[in-house]
Amino acid sequence: MTTTHPVLDTTNDCFRRVDGEMRRQMVSQIARMTLLAISGGRVTAIEHGIKLPNAHGYAVTVELDANDTYVVRRTFTRKPKGELLPVTYLHGEAREVDCERLSEVCYYASCYVSYDAQEWPTKA
Repeated sequence: MTTTHPVLDTTNDCFRRVDGEMRRQMVSQIARMTLLAISGGRVTAIEHGIKLPNAHGYAVTVELDANDTYVVRRTFTRKPKGELLPVTYLHGEAREVDCERLSEVCYYASCYVSYDAQEWPTKA
């Protein structure tokens, strides 16, 4: 069975810009062993948070929402044949994640083989 996932659309999101100190705080709120399990310790800075590259085009993004909670998304990026720019697809998201749950939600978001886009946000 194949499922079509929507293209990531962030036009209605109200995220806060974060600086290096806030990114370090996000990383510290994710347990060290969880960070190693998700991305092998790799962390990429994005405008509103951090991106944890997983494997095969999957990644977990953590972004700071306007209400001081996090939005955790599982994304999948591919460059379609004949296109110039890659396209990012949304494979589930969890909103209003507080700092106590951030590590667990990120872990379940990274388990792209075990949990589908509808199942992983309800696990944590």
